[in-house]
Amino acid sequence: MRKFNQTILRTLAYADVFDYPLTAEETKKYAIAPVQSIELPRNQKYFYLPGREKIVQLRKLRQKWSLEKIKIAQQTAGWLRIIPWVKMVGITGALAMNNSPSNDDIDLLIVTAKKRLWLTRLLAVLLIELIGQRRRPGDHEFKNKICLNIFLSEEILALPVKERNLYTAHEVVQVKKIWERDGVHRRFLQANEWVGGFLPNAVRKFKSLKVQGFNKLNKSSPVLDFWEKIAKEIQWRYMKRKITKEKVEDRRLMFHPHDLSEKILGEYQKHLDKLKAAN
Repeated sequence: MRKFNQTILRTLAYADVFDYPLTAEETKKYAIAPVQSIELPRNQKYFYLPGREKIVQLRKLRQKWSLEKIKIAQQTAGWLRIIPWVKMVGITGALAMNNSPSNDDIDLLIVTAKKRLWLTRLLAVLLIELIGQRRRPGDHEFKNKICLNIFLSEEILALPVKERNLYTAHEVVQVKKIWERDGVHRRFLQANEWVGGFLPNAVRKFKSLKVQGFNKLNKSSPVLDFWEKIAKEIQWRYMKRKITKEKVEDRRLMFHPHDLSEKILGEYQKHLDKLKAAN
């Protein structure tokens, strides 16, 4: 394989952490620096670090496995439409890149209406339990189960400054929207324009998107406000003894028991160190 410049090498190194070869278009989109043009062999479909040819076949296998999971996610998202305060359902994690292992679960991000996060989550959990698709804490077998691991209220879509890094930038850009209301996905992307500091090319397509306001039908309701407090109290009593590194807030719920940012960025640095030593 020909030698690449440092920007492309860094980009391929990050993707390699996930055993994921990139196409020419993906290499440009996820470049870890502005890249106007990339000179890559036209007769080669995928690009990867030297000696990593085997991940091409792995990507093809994972694409096949991911198709089944995406169908399940779409069916589940259809059920979630029943809940009036769900504004968007999206796929996150490896599945969002069609790179899911066969035995993996299905991670979903749900954006809720203002002041309805806890009520929405309660109904979503009950619904997914009802259709028998929910991954429960402690499950050892969770292939194709639904993991409701991120809930965001529509009035706070931007990731906090202290949590912004290359890993979370990728996670934002890679969210695969299944369906939305009120242009929430566009608002989500624009609220996170900071991604451009890590992945400049990835944000160009949504910088000029028109941001829509909240749905005017989302009016305050004392009755629903009351049930929102009840829903929070019920769930908080259940959660509080089990929380480790999960983020449980009034307008954001992120159920990740491990800090994936630290792990992934650590692996990425190891890749960079090996490349540096090889040169």
